[in-house]
Amino acid sequence: MKEFSPVVKITFTIIGFMVFALSFVFAFLNNVPTSFQDGNSTKNGASNIFINTVTDLNARYPSSFGPADFVFIIIWPLIYLWNTVGIIYMLASLFFTKKKSPILREPAMFPVFSLIFWSLSWGCSMGWLFAYDREILWLSMFLILASALSTYATLGFSYASYYKDTMILEEHDSRMLWLVRIIIHNGYAILAAWLTVAWKVMLHTVIAYEDSRGTDNYPANLRSSLTVEDAGTIALSILLVELIVWFVLENFVFEPYCRYTLSIYPALIFALSGTFSNDYVVPFSRNLILTLVGLIFVIIAFVVRVVLVYIRHKNRPRLDKYRSQEEIIKMDKM
Repeated sequence: MKEFSPVVKITFTIIGFMVFALSFVFAFLNNVPTSFQDGNSTKNGASNIFINTVTDLNARYPSSFGPADFVFIIIWPLIYLWNTVGIIYMLASLFFTKKKSPILREPAMFPVFSLIFWSLSWGCSMGWLFAYDREILWLSMFLILASALSTYATLGFSYASYYKDTMILEEHDSRMLWLVRIIIHNGYAILAAWLTVAWKVMLHTVIAYEDSRGTDNYPANLRSSLTVEDAGTIALSILLVELIVWFVLENFVFEPYCRYTLSIYPALIFALSGTFSNDYVVPFSRNLILTLVGLIFVIIAFVVRVVLVYIRHKNRPRLDKYRSQEEIIKMDKM
């Protein structure tokens, strides 16, 4: 992977922090928490910036599947809190020695391309707030999908950058290695998991409804002969396929790279549990059954994932099995 000068790395780290901070401010103003009761859990905290309230948009574009309000109140503060710790660690590491900084070291543990896509993911997420608030549905769909894809790219570039150095890091810089794995990778993976679900909810809205800005339609007009439930079924089916494909890829293709990123499944379990509880009716609807299937799958997948990680961690190769002590000391001085 291409090496960049420290100035470039520092610049993109600062840009990433600024975009993240702006995203946090606007996300908070758009959804100021109020209560857990009566479905009125958030309010618009900046009526001079945002046109609609979340309650109004939910009423105009009702969904046949979607997480309960309490999920949003919990998941977004968790995402921003965890990633705030992550970006503070990245900023602080700029003042460390090159060897001890995940940003400045070569190969970097969080390289410039990861920093670029980090900024894109938060920037697109922020853009989605404004596009959806203005009820520009197709633009909203593009932005939230772009944000999700950017999270995957962020993690992918990070894994690939330092993978060949993993054993060396385990032997000589294990603290930095685990800080990156826990604070940066797992915190950011919660965002990736959440956006994976969120863009399906947006897809459902785009398939089902016409843009209704400037009208008094509650709910909005349907786009075609497809029902709201049909749109939800399409979106949920895509989500289930993605979950199965990712389970195979992360455990049997990319496993050495992303072994210790485990927060994806708890985030998915929480999101799907909130969706199931929010849409619970008897008898079960078609989409409720699909949600339950997805929830059961991610629970089983999480258990299997933890077991596989434990076994592979115990059986992982160690650097001292492949190099003499003299080689290790020489390498440590480089």
